[in-house]
Amino acid sequence: MGDETYPLARHDDGLLEVVGVYGSFHCAQIQVKLANPFRIGQAHTVRLILKCSMMPMQVDGEPWAQGPCTVTITHKTHALMLYFSGEQTDDDLSSASDQEDQKDAE
Repeated sequence: MGDETYPLARHDDGLLEVVGVYGSFHCAQIQVKLANPFRIGQAHTVRLILKCSMMPMQVDGEPWAQGPCTVTITHKTHALMLYFSGEQTDDDLSSASDQEDQKDAE
């Protein structure tokens, strides 16, 4: 498991990338591009069945101790994403005109 080849990750394919880490030090290495997560696979839905008495969890905020439960993670909707188009923006134009004004003043 984890050695299979999967299609490249895409933001619009509806698939979740399922990866694993060995611990907090491994997470830190991943953040600074010194390591990669352990790739488990891709799925439309991921279901985690937690059977132990308490498991530390964190989802977009403060961590908590979660008792036995089933966690289902799935793709819900699309969101509009912003990206760099390579075109000049109003801010770029105003910065350029400010620089020209400074050159003219000299």
